[in-house]
Amino acid sequence: MEYKVTTLPKSELEIVVIITFLEFEPHVKRAAVLISEEAEIEGFRKGKAPYDIVKNKFGEQAIYEKAAEIAVRKTYPEVLEKLVTSNQLLAANPPVGRPEITITKLAPGNELQYKVKLALLPEVKLPDYKSVARRVKKEKKEVLVSDEEVEKTLKWVRESRAVGEGENRKIPELTDDFAKSLGDFPSVDALRSNVRSGLQSEKEERERERIRIRILEEVAKDSGLEVPDVLVESELEKMFAELKSGVEGMGAKWEDYLVHLKKTPEELRSGWREDAIKRVRAGLVLREIARAEKIEPGEEEIQERADAFLRQYKSAEDTEKNIDAESLREYTRGILRNEKVFEFLEKQ
Repeated sequence: MEYKVTTLPKSELEIVVIITFLEFEPHVKRAAVLISEEAEIEGFRKGKAPYDIVKNKFGEQAIYEKAAEIAVRKTYPEVLEKLVTSNQLLAANPPVGRPEITITKLAPGNELQYKVKLALLPEVKLPDYKSVARRVKKEKKEVLVSDEEVEKTLKWVRESRAVGEGENRKIPELTDDFAKSLGDFPSVDALRSNVRSGLQSEKEERERERIRIRILEEVAKDSGLEVPDVLVESELEKMFAELKSGVEGMGAKWEDYLVHLKKTPEELRSGWREDAIKRVRAGLVLREIARAEKIEPGEEEIQERADAFLRQYKSAEDTEKNIDAESLREYTRGILRNEKVFEFLEKQ
């Protein structure tokens, strides 16, 4: 067996594998046996029909296609192992997604050739992310809540408590009694203060998220990071699933939502592509910073957060039906790790 490796853009490899006919022939014979085991051939027990009988009944092409499948399944892992041994494939940049395998030469009496296109987890060359974080943090804006915003929110609260319809609709006055009816607010001033505090917290959280995104964008921009298409496609699938789940979670039908948007699923995916690339870049940067700084959540933290998520489900039966425990743990590990990386960057 011979193979040739070519490095492609976007952190991808192309591997051309050549298997001589001498090496391939045993797979051809095995393929004929397997075909005869899977089918009824008159006059022969399953798996016992001679090669020529199988060839005459099913065609030599069918045997060779089956043989190619067997040969690829056996030799592809061997090729990967040789690439690791020769440092052409590094543990830091493992394959991601499914390999794209194409048979390029297959004919009776000839060698077998196939080509593998393989996406790798890209190498992330981090810049001085600590100084980037310090620089971007200086862009943080002071958050202020205006009186107008407070009054607008109070008006919305009053309107949400209105009774009646049309001309008979009555919006309650902003009084101490109205404030008390909303909860532990002894007066309008106490309610107003609570609304202001809530708006302040909301704005501060949005500004914090903006700065976090800016830090990631600046680090990723200087990292020379090429994103494989397979990771972008995977992120698009995730974004698609998140939106669909959100729409259905609100009781709406996914098909009706698409009609309302006047978009097909393909148009949505196309419009999201740049955002998907940004999300993949951000995830890779966070992962690499976590590795460099040895940032990992503890098993107890992971379990606690996963349990909190599972409590959303009404019964153990719901949980088993909808959630894969191991996938949830890995997802939770990633979320917690990213949070810890952000906290680390914010302290620089």
